[in-house]
Amino acid sequence: MKTSRKADRTQSIIFFISITISLPLHTQTDTINPIYEELIGDDATQKSTWIEISASNSNERSLLAEAGMSLDEINENSVCGIIPNYLIHNIKDSGFVIKSQTPLNRLIEEDLTKTKRFPFLSYNHVESTLKMLAKKHHDVASLTSMGRSIQSRNLSTLRINTTEKNNESSIKTGILFIGTMHAREHLATTVALELALWLCNNKKNLHDFLSKYDIYITPLFNPDGSEFDLDGKPYRYFRKNMRINHDKRIGVDLNRNFSYGWGERGSSNFTGSETYRGPFPFSEPESRALKNFLENKTNIKAFVSYHSYGELILYPWGNTQKPIENIHDRKLHESIAQGMATITGYAPQQASRLYIASGDTTDWAYATHKLISFTIELFPKQYGRINGSGFYPTEKSLIKKTATNNIKAALYLMEKINLNCQ
Repeated sequence: MKTSRKADRTQSIIFFISITISLPLHTQTDTINPIYEELIGDDATQKSTWIEISASNSNERSLLAEAGMSLDEINENSVCGIIPNYLIHNIKDSGFVIKSQTPLNRLIEEDLTKTKRFPFLSYNHVESTLKMLAKKHHDVASLTSMGRSIQSRNLSTLRINTTEKNNESSIKTGILFIGTMHAREHLATTVALELALWLCNNKKNLHDFLSKYDIYITPLFNPDGSEFDLDGKPYRYFRKNMRINHDKRIGVDLNRNFSYGWGERGSSNFTGSETYRGPFPFSEPESRALKNFLENKTNIKAFVSYHSYGELILYPWGNTQKPIENIHDRKLHESIAQGMATITGYAPQQASRLYIASGDTTDWAYATHKLISFTIELFPKQYGRINGSGFYPTEKSLIKKTATNNIKAALYLMEKINLNCQ
């Protein structure tokens, strides 16, 4: 009966709250180091292709990822994504049928004929907003840094806790939310930042709720890559961080750089590929920062990484088709995923149903720290369903709806995790 009353309170918080958000405008990006322009070129999109390949199962899609292609949109009998031009031969050599291919710069030009550029959030804007929240709402919020990126930008993290501040230890149920591990997935920054804004701005109505939690929100986990992408004309479709590799190709896929299953299926050893895993696990300062952060925050019980796009709620395992061995943990992942899916309209599933991906964050977070972990692929479901591409949606009302529904899903997740910890 006690649990039922708590569940009822959660229902009232989630489904009857009034969530009002305002999408802030993009501010000027930092100046891009000329060395990257020299290595990649002013229009890097001329060197990559949006490609559609016939592939109908997880194994075939995993082979495409290993060949260096990002798997950005998965259909019943095909997959679409981006691949550097110099790696297209890998696809052909593996016997796959190419259904269509479009130079990436041409795809962008076609988008621009339909719509205006949407003002996604810059690093400077995120930084100033987080500082403002920590100052204005100092009774519940404080600002810390998870670490620094490869270009020394802060991985700024807002902590929401009614009693402990900054780096003080806490025994409350900890939850970590991060956004934009992949540079071009800017909607993930917006959703994570809106979550922080909404929690702080509604602290009075949520006081009893917030008093139970130790919440950490890192809206921009890959600030260097995000800035580089936003500095494009208009975008670069850039995915990775800004590591200059030994052969002068740029970037490591941060979501293939974690130690659990590193180097196995679904990642690439080609430095120029979209899914390049790095020379060794935790080779990147960003992934090491998350590793060190969680090692020092033992009260954190759940982890959410926002990505885009696809409208999916994914949970471990991603590196194997086998389900989570622990029955309680598996059912908890499935139950929470289904609950969040009911709120958002997204599809819940084990990550490997899409394709095998090794060295990813959520597998590592669960395997190493036993965190209940989710990757949430945000709106839209497919490229072309709205004006603009899947990575760069432009319909403001739908972006607001995405933020609103995911705030509700986050509240649902927090209450379920807290109940599980009791």
